[in-house]
Amino acid sequence: MIFQKKRWILKDSSNLENIDIEIDGKKIKPQIIKVLNNRGVQEREEIERFLNPSLKNLHNPFLLNDMKEAVKIISQAILHKSRVLIYGDYDCDGVTSTYLLYSNLRNFLPTTYYIPNRFKDGYGLNLDVLKKLEDKFDVLITVDTGTSNHNEVKYLKEKGKTVIITDHHEPKEVLPDADAVVNPKRKDSIYPFRDLAGVGVAFKLLHALKSSGINLKLSEYLDVVAIGTIADVMPLVDENRVLAKFGLKILKNTKNVGLKKLIEVAGLSSKEELKPYDVSFIIGPRLNAAGRISDANLAVSLLLEKDAIKAESIAKKLDEENRKRQEIEEKTIKEAQGLIVKDKSILKKKIFVLSNSSWHAGVVGIASSKITEKYYRPSLLLTLADEGILKGSGRSIKGFNLFEALKNCAEILLKFGGHEHAAGLSLPVDNVDKLDEILNSIAQDYHFMIFKPAIEVDLVLSLNEIDDELIDQVYLLEPFGVGNPEPTFLIKNLIVENFRFMGDGNKYYKFFAGNSTKYDVVCFSNLEDEDELVSMKRLTLYASSKKIFLTVRGKISSILLTSVKM
Repeated sequence: MIFQKKRWILKDSSNLENIDIEIDGKKIKPQIIKVLNNRGVQEREEIERFLNPSLKNLHNPFLLNDMKEAVKIISQAILHKSRVLIYGDYDCDGVTSTYLLYSNLRNFLPTTYYIPNRFKDGYGLNLDVLKKLEDKFDVLITVDTGTSNHNEVKYLKEKGKTVIITDHHEPKEVLPDADAVVNPKRKDSIYPFRDLAGVGVAFKLLHALKSSGINLKLSEYLDVVAIGTIADVMPLVDENRVLAKFGLKILKNTKNVGLKKLIEVAGLSSKEELKPYDVSFIIGPRLNAAGRISDANLAVSLLLEKDAIKAESIAKKLDEENRKRQEIEEKTIKEAQGLIVKDKSILKKKIFVLSNSSWHAGVVGIASSKITEKYYRPSLLLTLADEGILKGSGRSIKGFNLFEALKNCAEILLKFGGHEHAAGLSLPVDNVDKLDEILNSIAQDYHFMIFKPAIEVDLVLSLNEIDDELIDQVYLLEPFGVGNPEPTFLIKNLIVENFRFMGDGNKYYKFFAGNSTKYDVVCFSNLEDEDELVSMKRLTLYASSKKIFLTVRGKISSILLTSVKM
């Protein structure tokens, strides 16, 4: 097994500011203020908004380019009862976006939706599909897609259709000639937050419609917005933090019958509250599974289902599809790792471009994320889509913009799209070696340190600073996720006593650590260098919630162990 030696990034620990900020009558500790300062949340107003998020903090939706035009088009469509088609995507973000817009607009005008099939239709607007459906709609609204579909939009406009694009993927230099392109990543955007998910952009469209006087009950849909945002790995800051925070609050007791049954089938009913982890690794994958190996319409039908018995049947089907997906994924990952082991030259590269004609197109993206996680290299996994055509997905690491890199390969690609951390593409088989060459040439210009995994330390603390109040206030920073990880605290130079193995097969470790005061430390994970650890007399601890738990006055504060001798 390959273990990447991690580098440490120690953020500024000096000048703990004792700013007088109170939340629910309790003064915020300076250590929490410092964590936020180090993450770019520095002004008093920003700190208060972060620690006490409110739906009132959502940005004005009309700051999004073309939002006024989109609202005017939909308002006119409602007035004239024009037929609307919502064109979505087959992943969790696309499914939740489609459900969100369809569920609201169908109350005011004739509305249908279309979810493309990953294998037959591909990603984005499909011209053949549009030709089949063109007599059934007057207005097309895309969700989580459409930013790159110039030719398809041109065709629709020539046919007299009105087109609204709502999307969050990186646009290319020229936008499609739609009637409205609502995308916070537009180059000319003045919107304060660019990292909304597709479902977030769809929510902002509804937000704008509500602000214009259309009677919409948006708070009822925050659970679905949270699922799409978290599952699409969007940073949980700014508006996403607000949407996720309030969405997770209502998700546990959701009124959506389909979601309720999915939560039951997934074994989450007994939990007091649901966290981003539950969405990222349990709920999201089940909604995603149908689109990956069969038909994503199954996931939409679950969210729309009102009958509990039918909803339970669909939820069980999605659970079964997810198990199939896991089996296919594990096989793909093993085969990808086999290619790396077989060809040692791959390990010397900054970017892995791997292909196998038998890989399942629906899982190459998540398999790529596992390869990237294991080797800490951006990776692309490609499989045979049609004769002579490879299709695949890629995942990246912090600091390497995969979408921008692929823009440099545009001449040898048939199609590509995505954003900084994830992308999809297709290309002729004969061009795969050229793709590998160009990407690795680009990577050579990056500093070698970004290809080393990092442990970012928010603050250096002494053990006596970790008390009940600090631990409680750490939870004010939730929900944790991409862009807002759990805070990491470094605790130096602790004396170790009474180190011993515990548990079935001696898999875990227990010891006392401290200086004048001793703390009971339990490690619930195998370490890479057990012999060195056993012989250590002093160590450094850093706190997060990964592997080791430090009990302080009956409360659990998480810590991770690194075997650094002092």
